[in-house]
Amino acid sequence: SKINHITGDVHYILPFLNESNINILSVHDCVLLEQQNGIKQSVAKLLWYLLPMKKATAITAISTKTAKDLIEIYPEVKNKISVIYDPVSPEFKYFKPQNIKSHFNILHIGTKPNKNLVRVISALEGFKIELTIIGKLLDAEVALLKKNNIQYICKSNLSLNEIVDEYKNTDIVSFPSTYEGFGMPIIEANAVGRPILTSNIEPLTEVGGNSAYYVDPYDINAIRNGFISLMADKTLRIDLIERGLKNAKRFNAKTIAEQYSDLYKRLSS
Repeated sequence: SKINHITGDVHYILPFLNESNINILSVHDCVLLEQQNGIKQSVAKLLWYLLPMKKATAITAISTKTAKDLIEIYPEVKNKISVIYDPVSPEFKYFKPQNIKSHFNILHIGTKPNKNLVRVISALEGFKIELTIIGKLLDAEVALLKKNNIQYICKSNLSLNEIVDEYKNTDIVSFPSTYEGFGMPIIEANAVGRPILTSNIEPLTEVGGNSAYYVDPYDINAIRNGFISLMADKTLRIDLIERGLKNAKRFNAKTIAEQYSDLYKRLSS
């Protein structure tokens, strides 16, 4: 029978698909349920999650954390859910780290509230570094960067190749998010061969395994001490890079494609 696979952003069309087909839904996170409340949350729950998941033949979640979150809210779909990770884009390839110049470049990925930029800026106060930020800055963040005397560059609307170049040109990747459905920058940093500082929360610990430097994302001192450790200890950086290259293999496109192929075969038999 025919397989329809909804991989994101249009969950709400699944109830309108032919029920005689195999209809698979991939869920990336439950952030809609975290952010909304009242009527908006009720509508999100119904159209984005409840109706599509009830109608789906099978559901894939991109992390164990997302699967657990879904089962907690919708226990009735537990037997339909399996975990299949997101693949890392093949453009992210190992690039030998450059020798550190007079100061470190730190690459911070994302400027939405969950990306925790304000705490990162506070943690880096007084450091002689260059901070490259991917995303759009609020006036308050610009003011804090200036107040903390941090040399920074902000870039947005980058192509995939330009983003890859940012990873290549950095020394340390900053990603201490307070919430993620997956955490792709961990794997991107792993694949390019750059040490990454991230949060000691799920699913980031699941995705990063032993290949990242973990900190408490709510503790500015912990973030600061993490950056100090990474900048001070070359052996630590090399160790994390080596572990990262191994970890990235779990997420290569061929591995993930085989897992989806197995799911399609299982549902079709």
